[in-house]
Amino acid sequence: ITGATIPSSNYTLSYSSGLKLPGTYTVTVKLKGNYSGTHKLTYKIIVNKPAPKASTTTSSFKVSWSKVSGATGYVAYDANKKTIKDVKTATSYTISSRKAGTTYSYYVRTYKTISGKKYYSDYVKVTSSTLPATPKLSASSNASTIKVSWGKVTGASGYVVYNSSKTVLKDCGNVTSLSRTGLKSGTSYSFYVRAYRIVSGKRYYSAY
Repeated sequence: ITGATIPSSNYTLSYSSGLKLPGTYTVTVKLKGNYSGTHKLTYKIIVNKPAPKASTTTSSFKVSWSKVSGATGYVAYDANKKTIKDVKTATSYTISSRKAGTTYSYYVRTYKTISGKKYYSDYVKVTSSTLPATPKLSASSNASTIKVSWGKVTGASGYVVYNSSKTVLKDCGNVTSLSRTGLKSGTSYSFYVRAYRIVSGKRYYSAY
């Protein structure tokens, strides 16, 4: 009867050897008494995976993760799963000399050493973008208008202009200037601009 519970006296269980090691194993259920038949089931003992996250600057990509219980160490890999470094028990690794406003992907694996042999978790991928470079600004004005302009920033999806208190004036998209009209003659005004890059719906901003 499907789903019925039978007494343990009506079956025996036998397991594969090496149950303390990561790998795929088989348990055999052999029925007896009021039942007959043999069933085999497979299961895995795995090394727990890390949960990496990324933080970036304009020129670096830092991958970090929390300690994984029972782990001996961790390995960082590039986008092609080529080993960058076995970081041992460290829980972060920084890749420097990256290009600003560029998307990068890296992988991390946990490993557990048993009797001199390393057993690895699955690869875990983390993707993020380095921050865009800070726009270089210039301004021109007349008695009532100020025009703020900036050069295009490599990898930028758009630009945001702010007032002196860093309140958003306008998301300019990929336009590289903004004019403010109706200003008081002979008065000083300050503006800020940030470039941003959109990756998978997330914005990565440059410095102001």
